[in-house]
Amino acid sequence: MSTTEDRFVIEVPGEPEAVGTARLFATSVARVTGIDDETVEDVRLAVSEAVTERIRSTEGAFAPVCITAIVREKTVEFEITGGTASPSDGGRLGLAVIRSLFPDVAVDESPPAVRFAAPREPHEARADQDVNLGA
Repeated sequence: MSTTEDRFVIEVPGEPEAVGTARLFATSVARVTGIDDETVEDVRLAVSEAVTERIRSTEGAFAPVCITAIVREKTVEFEITGGTASPSDGGRLGLAVIRSLFPDVAVDESPPAVRFAAPREPHEARADQDVNLGA
């Protein structure tokens, strides 16, 4: 693999109906970049929860939500931005679900964003390993 990073980006309307499009995008990127099937399902669920959280933050304003996938040598980093309020880390079920799948999830206040990295190696090979978000 080259040292350059591939980047995939989609912007969806800030409406509940767009969550399916976000899931399809994330699943497609995960599969095409070689993420194993079990982790693909984790990515699908995590992106779905993050997009739902961003849509809820618009409080009816329907601000667009952007999903970016950055392909690195050992990970694919997903970043979900948009909405009008900072992600709440206090008790939101969606963020708890994402954190259970990807413990190193990052929640940024400004601009509002949820980021996590999915490993590009088999699920079994990464047991007890940390996945660090690259800068």
